[in-house]
Amino acid sequence: MNHKNIDLSQLAAAHARGLKDNELAQHFGLSLSSIKRRKKALNLGSNHQPNSTGTLGERLVAEHLVTLGLTVHVMPPGSPYDLLVNGWRVDVKTSATSRHGEGRHFRYVLPEVRPSFHGQHLYAKDYAADANFLLLVVLQNERLSAAYVVPVAERQASLTVHPESPFCPLAPYRSAWHLLTPAQQRTG
Repeated sequence: MNHKNIDLSQLAAAHARGLKDNELAQHFGLSLSSIKRRKKALNLGSNHQPNSTGTLGERLVAEHLVTLGLTVHVMPPGSPYDLLVNGWRVDVKTSATSRHGEGRHFRYVLPEVRPSFHGQHLYAKDYAADANFLLLVVLQNERLSAAYVVPVAERQASLTVHPESPFCPLAPYRSAWHLLTPAQQRTG
């Protein structure tokens, strides 16, 4: 185990410059796990853009659900789903990048096999076993722009939403917050 002492203010400054974990490890001559432990102690997030976007989407939608009067529990990292909402397991997927061509649309890739952060391992993702709903979040300027509450049975390897089109196949699920009413009320 590497017990090398480093100046934590230098670590925070390097992180603020946008260095990712592997770059920080190389810069300070530490293992990746040592960097992660020190970042966690300093409460530093990820500089990996997809992770940052996803975390922001989860936070914004959790805050919105609370304002709607729903009971929301944010799950710890590594959980098979992101939020527990009124007893429903919800996997949040966030997009902030519009695909142009036939109008503004946002694509969510939901593969059954996913790589680890550095692509060293593959692991299975069983959406049907892990969650009741997919919550597809659209961010614009780091704000919640649209959200689709999609039953996991509707999951495909790729889902696309067209927020400005009434012909979007997922339009019935846009802002369908009623689907997240307490589980016992909907099943009983």
